Amino acid sequence: MNILGLDLSLNGPGFCPAPNVTASLKMETRDGDRRFVRIRDAVQHYVTTAPRLGYDLAVIESVPGGSYSTQALDGVHAVAREVLARYGVPYIYVPAPTLKAYATGDSRAEKVAMHDALPPRLRSVPRNDDEVDAWWLAAMGRAAGGDQELWRRMPAHQIDALSKVTGWPAMLSPAPTGVSPKTEKCGHGYQCLRNAGHLVHPYLFDEC
Repeated sequence: MNILGLDLSLNGPGFCPAPNVTASLKMETRDGDRRFVRIRDAVQHYVTTAPRLGYDLAVIESVPGGSYSTQALDGVHAVAREVLARYGVPYIYVPAPTLKAYATGDSRAEKVAMHDALPPRLRSVPRNDDEVDAWWLAAMGRAAGGDQELWRRMPAHQIDALSKVTGWPAMLSPAPTGVSPKTEKCGHGYQCLRNAGHLVHPYLFDEC
């Protein structure tokens, strides 16, 4: 399943077009409305160069209340959603506290905690906080699309966070009932998942 993570902002939008790839744009206030053009072009670039058959879903962080100029930030989301609509990519919004809870188990987690919660081998991939958030957004989408067995092996705080997001497209699995995640610490100190004698990282469903 191909998921596009979008951490949209006017000055530093972050993108996660693939599990091991993140990118961001650095723009200046003096660029004015030209920033909308750059953001739109960036989203279109990723959508039109998507792996295999395109993206199944874009996962976007919700607009934070009172943190930015609402009018300007709404414009950023509008240009991004226009591209998604043009190419038939469904999208879903995830509130920032829910994203933090999914990544760390703490809905008030600081940026450094979001980075430290990344799989060890991927901590050098995101270059800034915007890319870290975009990676986690995409990770949530991939996890939501996992099968029932993956859900049964998912840490409890991730199941709870995914279940709080409403509107997942029909092709993504809903949270199963009666899930009891089974975790075990790996050599990195992470609560990884035991699967057929192997430790599997809970965010990538890949061997740790």
